[in-house]
Amino acid sequence: MNNFGENWLFDSFRMGYDRPRRGKIYLSYLIIGAASLLSIYVLIIVPILWAMGVMGLKRLTLKSWVASILGILTPYWIKLGIGVLY
Repeated sequence: MNNFGENWLFDSFRMGYDRPRRGKIYLSYLIIGAASLLSIYVLIIVPILWAMGVMGLKRLTLKSWVASILGILTPYWIKLGIGVLY
């Protein structure tokens, strides 16, 4: 069984001992944001992941939280831009 999605998301919080990889966090939440364009119910997982990042993994910092917000909002920002052009 391929656990690429799980490994990608959880490994992004495990990099090093003092800080997570914000690039991987951004891309992980970008994929969640893109999936939420198809079904808005995908966004239910976001608060769960934030809670896991704060309590369980203890790796959610302000910068990684901002990266996750930007990752979720990027597909909607692009969709808004394309909608304004057409």
